[in-house]
Amino acid sequence: AANLSRVSFLRQDTNTCKATSAAMAVNLIVGGNRYATADMIYSGVLCRSLEGELYTGSDGNVYRAAYKTDSYVGSLGELQAAIDAALADGLPIVAAVHSSSTRHHWIVIVGRDSQGGYLAVDPARNGSGSMASQAKSLTAMGYSFGLTDYATPHYGYISFQR
Repeated sequence: AANLSRVSFLRQDTNTCKATSAAMAVNLIVGGNRYATADMIYSGVLCRSLEGELYTGSDGNVYRAAYKTDSYVGSLGELQAAIDAALADGLPIVAAVHSSSTRHHWIVIVGRDSQGGYLAVDPARNGSGSMASQAKSLTAMGYSFGLTDYATPHYGYISFQR
């Protein structure tokens, strides 16, 4: 959260919402614009190389990425607990979401709004500037957690732990 105004918003290309969100999340951790969408793509599979990857944060700590893939079923409770833990540590987290117009999308959760709801940056939005200028309420964006293009919702995410 401390780096939101120092890190640039990245707009996704077609079908790169997860990789673009991951790049923005890692950039928030390292405190600069070091990673692009292409850096999060490995062997044609989005974000495959993230699991266990280490990043040195702008605070000097080392963070390990944990990647719960699109096919990870999980639960809404687990995802919300992971989001709350990340935000309590001042860290971003990439989360799977859906809306009335999309069943499969990924965004970066970056904090809480004044009502206690989640603030997020959506790589599918038009815009430029810093991530801070693009942070919007999850509710205002019309998203709910989970991927709904499966028989049951799947609750993937990409988190970072010290």
